Amino acid sequence: MRRFWVSLSFALFSVVFTAPASAVSFSFSPITPANSSPGDLANLSLNLDVTEGGAGNVLFEFENLSSISSVIAQIYFDDQTLLLLSGGAVQSSIGTVSFTIGDPNPGTNNLPGGNSIGFAATEVLNAYASNPAPQNGINPGESLTLSYAGDFSQVIAALFSGQLRAGIHVQSIGQRGSSDSFVTGTAVPEPSALILLSSAILGLGLPRRKRKAAAK
Repeated sequence: MRRFWVSLSFALFSVVFTAPASAVSFSFSPITPANSSPGDLANLSLNLDVTEGGAGNVLFEFENLSSISSVIAQIYFDDQTLLLLSGGAVQSSIGTVSFTIGDPNPGTNNLPGGNSIGFAATEVLNAYASNPAPQNGINPGESLTLSYAGDFSQVIAALFSGQLRAGIHVQSIGQRGSSDSFVTGTAVPEPSALILLSSAILGLGLPRRKRKAAAK
């Protein structure tokens, strides 16, 4: 049994860290207390997909899949161990999205409400929607991919441990038009990763069934 769990742990590690072609996805949790109504928060779907971009780069795709009006207007990174190097770039976008990277007013900007959870933005990594933000931010059905220099495996490990956190400020939420801040939370396995994990678990179980059959 012990050997089985050791092998399963190795399989889990392999799914996350040795399959860079599959994105590792993270959901976002609101910083409480939230300004938006519980109903509006329930209808928000905000995701971050992290993939290896090649040539020592890591790609961060921010997606707004919400069913209500909302716009991701600012993006922040709390990079406690400085895994991401400055000089990020906008890799691609879907929709009428326009962002710039780098803090226009160094020393003054942090994720709104971030102080309450110890979130300290690494300002050179911040990204802001061009004015006017409601038109140029990430609206429902749109996405933005940012590229930063860094080691993919180390970045994923830091996102899981909390040493690296991404934060977003979302405006114009629902009919109230409220705004709230969110930080990365639970990792959401991609379907391809789930298939790989299921195959690994099944494979780990086969030798035991064969040994039992042989014993009979």
